[in-house]
Amino acid sequence: MDPDSKSDFKSCKLAGAKSLIKEESHLWFGTEPISPRDHQLISCDDTAFAAFGKSSYLSSVYHLKHGEGEMIQNTRWTCENDIACKKMVAQAGGGIRGFPHLIQPPPVNWLHMKVNVSLTVSAARSSELNVSWGILSTRPTRTRIFEGPSELCPIHPLDVMIMYDCTPSTENFIQQPLIASRKWDILLMKMCEDYDYPWVVLSMVDSGSYSEVEHEHRECYSI
Repeated sequence: MDPDSKSDFKSCKLAGAKSLIKEESHLWFGTEPISPRDHQLISCDDTAFAAFGKSSYLSSVYHLKHGEGEMIQNTRWTCENDIACKKMVAQAGGGIRGFPHLIQPPPVNWLHMKVNVSLTVSAARSSELNVSWGILSTRPTRTRIFEGPSELCPIHPLDVMIMYDCTPSTENFIQQPLIASRKWDILLMKMCEDYDYPWVVLSMVDSGSYSEVEHEHRECYSI
């Protein structure tokens, strides 16, 4: 790795993280081709309407197995639960690169699951949108997790996650047409700065329109 990239990363971790994955995405993708869609997200310097920083983060996984009744479980995506949450996403069809212990997890008969991102609306957009906070969610099958390069930090590798086609899960976002009428791709990185919510949003882009028919099924995703 270019020593200058390491220096930039240490001096300003969040901004450095965005610069690092943009300039050296092969550290996460390896020789795997990067699609135009992923490249657009990685290259984006914007978080759309969300605030940049630790106030916008990966919050939890909602999940329910066949035979568990009707009460959906909520597992917060904390440092402590990080491996368990990754395993659940992998078991439900999420894409995994690296993480040898997660490559072939035992199959689980999930009935429902969705991955949730908590977003604080930026000060520049909150008046226009008349909303300050909400949650976007997607299916595990629309989620990919990449193991971070050990040369950056062998103890806390900077894992990366891409969530495709995220849509609103909270009423405040559902009622805002500028948010609810669109789908969103989100890039996150595990920064380990916050024990409770270590995954931070780095960028977010509009990935297309969200039809009214799809809106009827937003409360919980079926596997």
